[in-house]
This record gives sequence, structure tokens and C-alpha cells, in this order.
Amino acid sequence: MLAGYADATGGDADKIAELAERAKSGTPEFFMPYKQAEAVASILRCWSPTLVPGLLQCEPYARALFDIEGHALSRIDELVTARMERQAVIGRAYLTAVIDQHVLHRLIGSPAVMSEQCGYLASMAEQRKISCT
Repeated sequence: MLAGYADATGGDADKIAELAERAKSGTPEFFMPYKQAEAVASILRCWSPTLVPGLLQCEPYARALFDIEGHALSRIDELVTARMERQAVIGRAYLTAVIDQHVLHRLIGSPAVMSEQCGYLASMAEQRKISCT
């Protein structure tokens, strides 16, 4: 199907296939260089004045966040999977996260989702290679 589209439009079939795979991955084009650097970094630092950083989001929080952003339910599963896969760097890289206290008071999803997220942050902060401030 993509080859037919490439033939009809004069596009590069390999480039179109690559773009289609990226779209399926749940990672937007602009984020790809960061994702690649993050995958090999030994030190990561993030600052988040409004939301829990993606690397420290529990699945229900990420799911609620993507729902709030208006993504289709079928797309939310892909986005959550991509977000959770990024967390594989935790434990390999040292992570410092500065999170504004208002992030913990901002209701994302439900009180149950926020309770789980706060518990997840507390457990992550106990890990040797994570510093949450």
C-alpha cells in the first residue's frame, strides 16, 4: 500500500515507510533525536513545572494525560507503550528530576490515579540512581 502511494506521488518509498513506523511508535518526529540521546545517556536531568516527567509517569497517569490531550483510544495504547518503554533507561542512567509541588496537586485523571502516581514517585525516589527534588 505504501509502495503504491509512493509510486502515485513520486515519494521515496523508504522514507514513507520510515515515517509510517515512527507514527506507529508513538514518538513524534521532533522528539526522535532526544529519544535516541536519552537511550544512551548516562545522566538525565528534567524539570517539570506542570506535569510529572514522562520518565517518572506510572501507566494510569500517562493514560489519563493522553486522554485529556484528546487522543483516540486506539492511539492512547500506543502512546502509553512508547512512554513506558522509555523508562528502560532508569537504573542504567542517573536521573535527576525537579518537579514543582503544584504537579502533585494538579488532578490528572482521578484521585486514584494521582494516588498511584504519588506512590510511584515515592518508590522511584528511593532508587539509588534517581534524585527527585
